[in-house]
Amino acid sequence: MGGHADHSRKGGRATHTRLLLMPPLVLLFLLGACGHGTQAAPDATHAGALKSQAGCGCSGRKDQDEKTAQGRGTCRCKQGRHKLDSGSTPDLAPIPFKIWEDAHALEVRSSDFKQRTSLPLVHTFNQFGCSGDNTAPSLAWSPGPEDTQSYAVVAFDPDAPTGVGFFHLLVYNIGKDVTQLDPSSLPPGAAYGRNDYGATGYGGPCPPKGHGAHRYVFSVYALNAESLDLGEAPSGALLRFMIKQHAVAAGHIVGYYGR
Repeated sequence: MGGHADHSRKGGRATHTRLLLMPPLVLLFLLGACGHGTQAAPDATHAGALKSQAGCGCSGRKDQDEKTAQGRGTCRCKQGRHKLDSGSTPDLAPIPFKIWEDAHALEVRSSDFKQRTSLPLVHTFNQFGCSGDNTAPSLAWSPGPEDTQSYAVVAFDPDAPTGVGFFHLLVYNIGKDVTQLDPSSLPPGAAYGRNDYGATGYGGPCPPKGHGAHRYVFSVYALNAESLDLGEAPSGALLRFMIKQHAVAAGHIVGYYGR
């Protein structure tokens, strides 16, 4: 009996020592599990709130989503929707690199469509069930700041159901004295990247039927690099990475199209 009691006391001290050496979060979990027994699982609403509290990835931009307090320090992202004749859009994804709102902004315009209006059919794709002419719209922009050495132009659909958007046009190494892009030819020295149709040049909008009106963001970036050495037909991801390293100003014009 005595030996058994002594062994029990030693076992108790060992268990106590192991508990003290455990990480605080693991210790709290174990104590909570032992103390509360068969506690009911949180309902779906509470689980969603916990998930939101852990992630809470709202950007806080006025035209994209809004972070609001929901009870005990948790939050949830609210996303707006455009109301257009061609249908409502999916939940809004962020416009890439919209980080120059308080810096030098370029004014981007087109003679083919106005800001935040529908793109004419002539600029839409001519395959995959779409019947446009696949002609790029003309673009023009105001001059960049003094340290501008070149420009890049990117046309991107952030609403494409790919999870990563869709590149429709990539042009870079546009000379610093150039302030417009003709759809029929590139300025001297400029080069195309590879769009997400797998081709160079322009590939127009062709969203899935019934998916609502997508945003087509035509962005112009002023860069502090005279040229980007990216090899032949770089991807949108590579070009955008380099743009982010060298951009000193940016602007964009947005057109809508849905089927």
